[in-house]
Amino acid sequence: KTAYEISTRDWSSDVCSSDLAAGSGSDLVQRFTYTGATASAPGRLSEMRVERADGTLLRRTELSHYTTTTSVGGTVIGRAGDLREVVVRDASGTELERSAYRYSTDSRGRSLLAYVLDDDSQRRLAAAGIDRNTASNSQLAPYAKDFFAYDGQNRVSRHDQLGAGCTTCTGGIGTTTFGYFTRTGGGTGFNSWRYRTTETGPDGNQTIRYSNGSGQTMLEVRKVLVDPANPALVGKQWGTFTAYDASTGLTALQATPESVLLPSNLATLEGYDDLLDRKSTRL
Repeated sequence: KTAYEISTRDWSSDVCSSDLAAGSGSDLVQRFTYTGATASAPGRLSEMRVERADGTLLRRTELSHYTTTTSVGGTVIGRAGDLREVVVRDASGTELERSAYRYSTDSRGRSLLAYVLDDDSQRRLAAAGIDRNTASNSQLAPYAKDFFAYDGQNRVSRHDQLGAGCTTCTGGIGTTTFGYFTRTGGGTGFNSWRYRTTETGPDGNQTIRYSNGSGQTMLEVRKVLVDPANPALVGKQWGTFTAYDASTGLTALQATPESVLLPSNLATLEGYDDLLDRKSTRL
């Protein structure tokens, strides 16, 4: 195994301030230990330690990985080298939190994160008498903190999140979906849009983001499609616009919703490289 050390000043994390107060100086040392690479398991991070400069241990995080292709009920849930579990312990070795991970596989056999089980997920599984190591994905799904599905280009197309949805109708699971569009033609600079991402949240409303070829957001539109409490807001939309320096790509201008005039049909804007046709009065 190989260990690396990084000494940091003004370091911050979830280590409590009382842990830091008694140290000799403000420096902390973070140690990273990696497992040796083998034919079945490439070298992976196995431990992270946070210590005071005097060597006093504050926090230790242990990481374990799948060592071979692992299946449950004929479904692959992890391949060699995939992160399997993360355990965080305090200086005395007491476990503070534990997370576990399962994966799906794309058409080329590559792993994609599918399920995240946090402390609460695993406590609820145990209370229900379900063994997370042998449970099927469908058994785990109602307890998972996060679930991800992907499109043919391995982009997230769906994200289920526990606690983000209706308690009585979806078991507390909120589903967010993502749609993607890539524009052909048009300009190629920092102020020419190339990608559109449409995010539909658990409440049925949308956030539509237009970005340039470098992935920088140019226009973000929040659109109300559902609002039982305020039906008059349905169809309303608000946009935040950002323009960039043509040479450096640094932010040159940002307009908040009260300064951005949007048409009822966003397709009108998509005909312009910069979306708002800044020669007009949309900004």
